[in-house]
Amino acid sequence: MYCRLAQLIGNRKELSEESLESLEEVVMDHAKAQAILDASRSSMGMDISPIDLINIERFSDRVVSLAAYRLELQEYLRSKMSQVAPNLAALIGEVVGARLISHAGSLTNLAKYPASTVQILGAEKALFRYWGTPSLLGTEVATVMAGLGWSRAG
Repeated sequence: MYCRLAQLIGNRKELSEESLESLEEVVMDHAKAQAILDASRSSMGMDISPIDLINIERFSDRVVSLAAYRLELQEYLRSKMSQVAPNLAALIGEVVGARLISHAGSLTNLAKYPASTVQILGAEKALFRYWGTPSLLGTEVATVMAGLGWSRAG
């Protein structure tokens, strides 16, 4: 929302009453839009240089486009998970389900794993934080030690 506002406002000196309706569309509140308009008039801060304004506009354009792309990816993931693994998506969500499938290598591999292995797949990040980095300990050693119930303390 802030980047969309930065795109809309641009230079605060150019903000006028005609912009109020478009401000309301972005912030979805008349009072907030009016407060932004009032603040732009009463602000005593230094003006933004033209080069900084260009950089702010470019950055806000990029952030808005990345946010739109993220929504597209989320919708794509939602549709693919509902086709490929609807039960998994319903149980744990599309994102976590996709991560588990990716980590297991395939949906078939994930289906063949016992529950204890799936639990280790989900908790592997915390496991390696506890045991040490995989490069120091080795992925296989840490997984075997966790599977056997070895404790770090003893």
